[in-house]
Amino acid sequence: MFVAAAISAAAAAGTADAPATRRPNLLLAIADDWGFPHAGAYGDAVVKTPAFDRLAREGVLFTNAYASSPSCTPSRGALLTGQWHWRLKGAANLWSIFPDAFATYPEILAKAGYVAGSTGKAWGPGRTETPKRDLAFAKRSAEELYDLRKDPAQLVNIAGDPACAEIRAALAARLTEFLRASGDPRVVGGAEAFESHPYLGGGVPYEEPRKK
Repeated sequence: MFVAAAISAAAAAGTADAPATRRPNLLLAIADDWGFPHAGAYGDAVVKTPAFDRLAREGVLFTNAYASSPSCTPSRGALLTGQWHWRLKGAANLWSIFPDAFATYPEILAKAGYVAGSTGKAWGPGRTETPKRDLAFAKRSAEELYDLRKDPAQLVNIAGDPACAEIRAALAARLTEFLRASGDPRVVGGAEAFESHPYLGGGVPYEEPRKK
């Protein structure tokens, strides 16, 4: 399942009424625990990945690529900064401090006129060193809704637990609101953004939040 780590919508002034010069939207999607050969585009005959295969057909498919680190947090930090993970200090640690010395791609894009945000993932590499520093990827929507440090078990089997429908509905609503605020007229909203779609057997119906 794809988890969006950073979403940037081109909404800079002067681009909306000039389609020929409009900058592209950028989406960085990270999938946890997904082995690189296990996609139709790479020849896997069992795993069905039609959405990924379409991206591969219409975009660029890498056949040789390497992660900076075998561990998740330093690898994400390296991806966001363009630095080797061993240079990142606290930015390579899940609950540490993300030093101000390291600029990130979302920040650079925001300064260039993009609107940057994130959704899905409940944690990221490090906390901000300066409270007012705008690190879009560090704003953990799920953590605001649930105290994950006290009860991390709330993230176990979340897709199949009707009691967790409310957090998925809230995340979908926040994502839709963010995309609409970007000014892109093509945005369509709804809870379908967070529906579960198994590889085989079709989608899982979206459950309404359980009444308390």
